[in-house]
Amino acid sequence: MKRITSMDFARGIAVFGMTIFHAYFISWTFFGTGDLGSLTWEYPFAFLFFIFGHWRGFFLIISAVVHFYSMGQGYKKGMEPGKILLKQFVYAAIIWGLGALYNAFLNPWGLLDHLFRAGTIDWSIARSFVYFSEVLQNIAVGVFFAGIIFYFLTKKDNMTKVVRNVVILGVTAVIIILISPGIQKGLSLALDNTGATDITQMNPWATTNIHPFLQYFFIQIAGREAPMFPMLASSFVGMIIGYLLIQEKPPKKMFKIGYFTSLGLFLFGGAWFGLVDITAMKKPVFEVLVFQHVHPTWFALANTGLELAALLLLLQKVEFNPKINLDRWLYRSRWFRRWGIIALTVYMFQVLVFVPALLLSKIPQLPDFTQYYPASFLGSTLLALVFYLLWEGLIRLWELGRFILTPEWLLIYLNFFTGGKKVHHRDPLRVREKLYNVEPVMFVELETTDLTEPTNPE
Repeated sequence: MKRITSMDFARGIAVFGMTIFHAYFISWTFFGTGDLGSLTWEYPFAFLFFIFGHWRGFFLIISAVVHFYSMGQGYKKGMEPGKILLKQFVYAAIIWGLGALYNAFLNPWGLLDHLFRAGTIDWSIARSFVYFSEVLQNIAVGVFFAGIIFYFLTKKDNMTKVVRNVVILGVTAVIIILISPGIQKGLSLALDNTGATDITQMNPWATTNIHPFLQYFFIQIAGREAPMFPMLASSFVGMIIGYLLIQEKPPKKMFKIGYFTSLGLFLFGGAWFGLVDITAMKKPVFEVLVFQHVHPTWFALANTGLELAALLLLLQKVEFNPKINLDRWLYRSRWFRRWGIIALTVYMFQVLVFVPALLLSKIPQLPDFTQYYPASFLGSTLLALVFYLLWEGLIRLWELGRFILTPEWLLIYLNFFTGGKKVHHRDPLRVREKLYNVEPVMFVELETTDLTEPTNPE
């Protein structure tokens, strides 16, 4: 099976990092208080969490790359643009639905989490959290727009106008980030919510004079936690990379230009932080920093630059590296790629952190992890380690069962029943082919191939 293995690897890193971060985020006292003065030697770790704890956009870039590339491959094989567009719409609708399910029931602060901590079911929590815009909603919106853009590029025969298309997509991404504060402010006024000053901080269930469905739509655009504005910008960045990869000869100069673009975004974000937020608007530094909610302009710019550079570097070192030892790469990357092929499952069931929380709380002298933010950094590290071991065991066991009944398995069959390609019923996700017998997509010719490396030492 042909795969862009660096994308599986990147997705695995992202979902692994998210798993570790969530264990800290619900248990480390610092995240409950936000008191920087309480930190000593933990400062570097707090800084790393500040940066990488907000890499939602990395998921969106990866998703957009993979979807644009897949659409391109389907088009080259003769699939009608209209059918490709319909397939994207169906997939986006399914992902959106899974996102709503996650927010309402499986969110680490949602219904099941409340049942674990309080011992009661509070349906108002499900009603409330379903309003949130999170990663899966972001991915669904990105898939939707990628389908539309790809459709018009193919219908109007504009696929070969590379420079123009890349510039349009790139400028659109930056514009989305820059206009986001204005959209947030405008919708805040429209919502006329009680007890909140802006849509990015309001509780979605706050009393408003707007119909609940319209309120839901507004919050997806600009409300908590990761709204379309500015998160859609990350999807447009991913579309650029995916678009370049489906060219007859993907341009190698995209790396040089991409790295300069990444640096420019990072410096632009830094300048915005210093000149606009701190100097012109005179905001306290702590107020401008991000912990959980909507990314401010400076962070969206700088963080997008970092995410773009990271993904380009990975592509350059794997799919565009003529000297790569593929056998060695496939063997060493397999651990993260295993996490990557069921990233949706891991994301959907983060609420399982209550299992190690409950077990550790039974041990004398350890914090009561059944409460929010009870632990020191070291205590949270213990929870994160046990949570990782739980997931590693689940993933390994589930692999033996070909990941049956995972959300990815469900998507395969939903795609089949909506007119998609045939399913290998004995192994719908084709796990062996993705992990052990994968055929890596390469965009350059290999100079040498070392056949002495074991391909399946397990």
